[in-house]
Amino acid sequence: MARSTNLVIPEVTEAAALRRLVERIDVFNAGSNNTMTLSVDEGLLNRIGGGDHIEPIQLTRPSGIDAHVDEADPAASDTAVTIAQAKGASVFQSRRAYIAHTRDEVMRGKFTPEQYSSAIGEMIADDRFVSIRERLIAIGVASIDSMDTPGANAHILDVSVGKTAGAAATITAARLNLLLAKMGDAREDISTFVMHSSVFRDLVGDSITNYKVDRVAGTTLHSDVPAAFGRSIVVVDDASLTSALTSTYYDEYYTLGLGTNQLNAKIISFDPLSTFQDDSLKVVKWTTRQDYDVEFSVGGMMWTAAGTNVNPTDAELATAARWDEYLSDHRECKCVKLVSNIAQ
Repeated sequence: MARSTNLVIPEVTEAAALRRLVERIDVFNAGSNNTMTLSVDEGLLNRIGGGDHIEPIQLTRPSGIDAHVDEADPAASDTAVTIAQAKGASVFQSRRAYIAHTRDEVMRGKFTPEQYSSAIGEMIADDRFVSIRERLIAIGVASIDSMDTPGANAHILDVSVGKTAGAAATITAARLNLLLAKMGDAREDISTFVMHSSVFRDLVGDSITNYKVDRVAGTTLHSDVPAAFGRSIVVVDDASLTSALTSTYYDEYYTLGLGTNQLNAKIISFDPLSTFQDDSLKVVKWTTRQDYDVEFSVGGMMWTAAGTNVNPTDAELATAARWDEYLSDHRECKCVKLVSNIAQ
């Protein structure tokens, strides 16, 4: 097939990108037990008329509605429990896929237009998947710091030795058990752990056995690990899962325990794929771009200051102060975080 001067066929690239993304999403959602969900509803933003947030309304669940009637004190006043509405918020972030190729690449390559277009579409999909996954993990690590019911750091177990000398405090099955206890009687709602590969190494070292392994776009998904109490494990070397302390102190690592629909990203709009030719250069260059919008939401948490904190940066999404509780009971937030070190 004869090559054209511009090898990007928008229809082929868009189809390849969407197909590849959906494949990645299906495997990832299933592997994480739907605790971290990626989805596509590209018409949602248009259907709701645009905006920067979705602000769901729910009734808070008050306690004390049902009580004993004290006939021995019939004249005492009684107080009805008030039902109240609470308004939370998810947040929209605008993102873009942007890739370039030059005439040298076009004229000296052997790809057909369809092959080139499909390859670009798959590259866009893979990087889009990884970027959104990184945002979800960063949001999970940060947002749970704002969960202070029934007390500060209610869902966090920090066993790290911090800025002190001594042996590193590594992950163990016993410490995972204490972490799950943060959920009280809802500990079984935590179905998946997300951890760095170095942390997983230490955990498996505690109880080496056989387990099922799946891989998707650089993420390893493990299940049936006895040391994790039979829960699935997502192993990914994400930068948000570790923090380097100053001097020669041990680095800290973060392990997340997640329940169903805790961290969610939904692509709510896609702009048409566009290609631009820049012939002002000595070698002609083409750029291919597609802008899109993503809604991020966290179970039991809400985006703060809806209407002002719009189109947040990646860093703002990963800022604890931008998230706050949106729940009646702390167990509705199905997220716990272990702060530990790794074996050196």
